[in-house]
Order: sequence, then C-alpha cells, then structure tokens
Amino acid sequence: MLEEFFKEFHEELMKVPSEFVVLFMSGKMLGKNYSNKAKNFDSLKKIFEDKKLGKLTLKTENKKEKEFVFKLDDTAFKTKLKKSSCYVVAGILAGFVENHHRKYAGATETKCVSKGDSHCQFLVKVIGQ
Repeated sequence: MLEEFFKEFHEELMKVPSEFVVLFMSGKMLGKNYSNKAKNFDSLKKIFEDKKLGKLTLKTENKKEKEFVFKLDDTAFKTKLKKSSCYVVAGILAGFVENHHRKYAGATETKCVSKGDSHCQFLVKVIGQ
C-alpha cells in the first residue's frame, strides 16, 4: 500500500515544473547516505535490489576521466509521461560517486524507459578533478 502511494506521488510530482531539481537533490541526499552504508558498487547494487528501485549495473568506468555509465533495468520510477523520469536515481548515483571521490559529481539520464528506451542509463561524472 505504501509502495503504491509513493509511485502515485512520484507520478504527480513529475507534472510539476522544475520537478527534476527537487527529485535530483532528494536522490543526491539519499546517495550520500547510501555511500556511508555501501562501501562499493556491489553493495549499492544490493541496496537498489533490496529497496526495489531496479537492477543496477555499472556498464563502464573511466578512472582517468572519473566518468561512469550505469544501466538500470526494471526501474521503480517509470511513468506514462514520455519524458525522463529517473531523476531520483540520477541523484542517488551522483551522491554516491561524490561521497566516494570527495568532489562534486553530476549525473544525467541518457536513456529512459519512460521515453521508450529498453532500459535507463546514466552518465555520472566527477567535476573539478
């Protein structure tokens, strides 16, 4: 019942102008919190599974550029609005990477199931190396 409420709440919030700022920053706070519990990517992946957020995969990692590409299947944030909808996940990934690298990290969703893609994909980059 509570899970259904949050899905409906997320769907409604997606209709608000500038919704991405609120959702991304909320996710970033969660990501920083998760990074205290998850010392590596495998433990973050388990948190995603346990919380039913989706199946997270690290597709590529460029250590020199501090750039990461993540894939998310079965996202909990899919909407019917035909636009990017996983701002919370982008924020979680940015917050997680930021805490581990101790420098600001940004993230963008490059593919989204809500827009018709087969999966969601995120580019996360540490800024100010």
